[in-house]
Amino acid sequence: MMILEKTISEMPNSFTSNEFNKRARKNGYPAKNLQRKGLASFIKKYANNAYPGSKTWIKKTSSESLIREEEMIEHLKSKGYKIMKPVNEWVEC
Repeated sequence: MMILEKTISEMPNSFTSNEFNKRARKNGYPAKNLQRKGLASFIKKYANNAYPGSKTWIKKTSSESLIREEEMIEHLKSKGYKIMKPVNEWVEC
């Protein structure tokens, strides 16, 4: 999936499914994987439709991805996982 993540980062703020598919193929994504089904399910993680039924996408803002991250942390905690983050603390000498 690194190819698709690289592709989404290269896309402008507003793009179409066709533009994304072309860029993904250019980055090495196999064209045969695009024949039956496009990459809309992947794109939905990182962008919203410009309007219902549209093939135009607008990237989600960082606040939306932060909310998604918080939801994932809560989900993992509910499953019993402990989530840890590094903390640096400065102490006066």
